Amino acid sequence: MSNPAVRTATTWSRLLLIVVLLAAALLGTAPGQADAATTKAPSGLKVGAKTPTTLTLRWKAVAKAPAYRLQYSTSKKMKQAKYQRETRTTGTLDGLTAGKTYYVKVRVIDAEGHNLSKYSKAVKVKTLAEPDPVKTAPTPTPSPTSTPSPTPTPSPTSTPSPTATPSPTPTQTPSPTPTSTPTPTATPTQGAAEPVRVASYNIKCANCFSGVPNELRWEGRRQAVVDTILGQHLDVVGLQEAGQSWLKDESGKSISLSQFEDLRNRLGGTWTLTNANRNNCVKSTTPSNCVYKDQGASQDTKIIFDSARVAMLDQGSKQLPFVDPDDNARYVAWAQFRQLSTGNRFMFASTHLEPTKDKAGSTAFYDLRRTQTEVALAAVQEHNPEHLPVVFVGDLNSSRFAHSYSPTNAPYDVLVKGGLVDPLGAAFGTTKTAPGATVVKRINTWVDSFNDFNRTVNTHPSWVNGSYIDYIFVSPTIKVPEWETVVDKDANGDFVGTIPSDHNLIRASLVLPRTA
Repeated sequence: MSNPAVRTATTWSRLLLIVVLLAAALLGTAPGQADAATTKAPSGLKVGAKTPTTLTLRWKAVAKAPAYRLQYSTSKKMKQAKYQRETRTTGTLDGLTAGKTYYVKVRVIDAEGHNLSKYSKAVKVKTLAEPDPVKTAPTPTPSPTSTPSPTPTPSPTSTPSPTATPSPTPTQTPSPTPTSTPTPTATPTQGAAEPVRVASYNIKCANCFSGVPNELRWEGRRQAVVDTILGQHLDVVGLQEAGQSWLKDESGKSISLSQFEDLRNRLGGTWTLTNANRNNCVKSTTPSNCVYKDQGASQDTKIIFDSARVAMLDQGSKQLPFVDPDDNARYVAWAQFRQLSTGNRFMFASTHLEPTKDKAGSTAFYDLRRTQTEVALAAVQEHNPEHLPVVFVGDLNSSRFAHSYSPTNAPYDVLVKGGLVDPLGAAFGTTKTAPGATVVKRINTWVDSFNDFNRTVNTHPSWVNGSYIDYIFVSPTIKVPEWETVVDKDANGDFVGTIPSDHNLIRASLVLPRTA
């Protein structure tokens, strides 16, 4: 007979061997262990846009990386760190503290969250301080060591395609007909979801003063612009002619403060620019001795938003084609947002097309506006891989009425062909009908979008829609409970007080489809 003690020892030895082999197998296949030494840590981690409560980070892609993990903390040693997963090479941290220093790292992980690489080197970054609504000095941009020449002033665009009507006399409206103004087919609102309030506003560049009656310089009308924006309780605004050139002090001396920075400071609170860079130079605050570097700057085409209502997830811009290299550069600025009250996401774009009119026999600038729109729309689609709903706004310098220099509304046609909807239904040549309109409630939609500082509001009471060169287009899935051309006019139809700009702000309330 065999020895029981030997049999017991042999059994335990076999069990121990099995345990060791299983542990080795598990360790050998664990992604966090085996692959960490062979997967390269992400590089190029840098900060993009900053707000008082958010930081947008970007880094270089690692080949075949399934996902990434951001680690961030107010401690250099990453005590009490927080984490966020991303599938792209960009991420926005929100819910941060204003004016606080953070340390951020990124590493590669697999789909289950197992570590595939070491963390990158940490970057140190400070969130913006809450802006002072009465302070006019620029925020966190260092002043130049010398006083360089200001940014060249863009050509004034105060004379865009006129707010023309089908008749030769701009102020004459068509003969009235016995029919009343039709009510377009309404699209009902989507449940009780809170609308996103968006706008497009050409505020006229500060250095484009033309001296027409009722026009004030920027210093005299900027508060009216601020009051107009704040009075509409907006979430996101697409700005045009929000100049990057330096403003001047009372003595006429240039100061290191741009028009869009001045507007942001005066709006105060949680109002934030998607991109605060003035110029695409290594030193973005001035173009003097400019060494080119893409900073995402988009000249005077800007997007500004209330970070207490929406969070920015991504942003960028693209320069549009031109006819003459000496023409003022045109851009489309885009951003992806998340509505904080619902979690729904959407893409927003703002642009400002070339205003130059063609001379007789030429269609160069008419064709250019079409091409610029095609490029702008393609840029938005390129950065929208998830096909989120789109809001596309801007000054297109093209109306629905034919002119010798603009036989059709080419930008409008491009956007509609690209799948977007004009909530007003302002189809080419229409006055008393609004085919395809989706808006439910109209407020002053028969007022023109361009006013040229005329004291009397340009309005067409017998029409459905006024003459527009400023637009808000949306994806078909977005509901439009309300649309307004914002004008403060008295009983006589005249502007009350200071006319803020030569364009009227146009505003829409939108209900987004569920994308959370």
